[in-house]
Amino acid sequence: MFLVFLSGCGPKLPDGMPKLYPVTITVTQAEQPLAGATVSLRSVDTAATGTWTIGGLTDANGTIELYTNGFRGAPAGTFKVVLLKQENEGLAEREAAANRGEPLGGITVRIWSIIEEDYNHADRTPLEVEITPSTRALTVDAGPVVRIDVPFVP
Repeated sequence: MFLVFLSGCGPKLPDGMPKLYPVTITVTQAEQPLAGATVSLRSVDTAATGTWTIGGLTDANGTIELYTNGFRGAPAGTFKVVLLKQENEGLAEREAAANRGEPLGGITVRIWSIIEEDYNHADRTPLEVEITPSTRALTVDAGPVVRIDVPFVP
């Protein structure tokens, strides 16, 4: 009886949230794992899957376990994969100086995207995945390595 009770435990999904399935996505770039990339799935058919937030951040192996609005898993459906990864020079130094109350004028910050801009937009990304109840692991490629300057706005 105790086991029957435990099988029903767990976080209750919000009203209207579809059933979630445990899925991982591995992101590669130039045939290497892409660590520290933000991954977001956007439903091709929001009428079927709703407008729930699906995604997270890749680990050192380029892998992310998908979460939907903080709940483990993703709903079934077809999704555009949106990727974002930026690198910078000088930002940590600027933040440390600001925390110490020092002047920031002499610190130069450069930020760049290492993923082509089309991958940053749901309407232009070439990446699409389908999640079914039996999907457990997917792999997507972030395209060639690039260095696109991004304006720094303090």
